[in-house]
Amino acid sequence: MQSGLPVARIEFLDENMVDACNRFSKLGLDVAPTLFLEFH
Repeated sequence: MQSGLPVARIEFLDENMVDACNRFSKLGLDVAPTLFLEFH
């Protein structure tokens, strides 16, 4: 990336996967397409 931050992981979850994660891990995420980024 141009800012020089090394990207370790990028994950895209659709509504179905966010809902499944909410139910499995008892989270409170909004059920919407979600992009997760992990930087090192």
